Amino acid sequence: MVARGQSAPSNPHKLSPAEVNLWRQSIRKDWRALGEAPLAARMDSRIVQDALKLSWKAFQFAGENLRADKAFVITDALQSGAHALQFCTEGPRCDREVVMEAARRDGTAIQFAFYQAFREDEEIVREAILSNWRALEFASDDLKANREIALLAISRCWEAIQFVAEELQADREVVEAAVRQNGEALRFASDRLRADKDLGALACSNGCQVVTEGNDIVLQLRTQGELWSPPRFAHNP
Repeated sequence: MVARGQSAPSNPHKLSPAEVNLWRQSIRKDWRALGEAPLAARMDSRIVQDALKLSWKAFQFAGENLRADKAFVITDALQSGAHALQFCTEGPRCDREVVMEAARRDGTAIQFAFYQAFREDEEIVREAILSNWRALEFASDDLKANREIALLAISRCWEAIQFVAEELQADREVVEAAVRQNGEALRFASDRLRADKDLGALACSNGCQVVTEGNDIVLQLRTQGELWSPPRFAHNP
């Protein structure tokens, strides 16, 4: 094995068929064994494929030749798990086709794309949200402020409202779409909308109790036995 901090040899020792079989047997029992394998084993697609069948995390131990191989990344690594994207070399993480494939498998994988431009790409972000609404957290600020994108994410799960831009948390249609699913969503709304009587009533009908002070300050939101209060700020005299 190559010591940490040292470069891998350009011509690693070639494994005999018997050595390949021994490593494959070992890795089929525990994918972590790949981390202890010699470089020649970690560069062997058959051995790495065996490890990936057990966990996408095994890709971190794969040889650079496989972590840079676009075809191997798409057909093997990402099939094992989209988060394997983080272990790819720069090349695949800069490739739109690779990033799109990862987004379709698990949208949160867009956080590992090399270019910010991919997180600004509406098509990629839409596909990412369709596979996992939590992908909105990793979208660009502009897309978090995109009303259509926000409503798409919220249609997948009301909790996505926590990731939309602040201005959309003050958008009645956006907030109402979330509150209709779960009254707890009201806690992420703007101060004005948290104090809205109609939204408060809708929240109450979906498992939330709203306690207000006057007509414009929400003191508490209670959902399923949990109590949450917006932060109170002292007023300047």
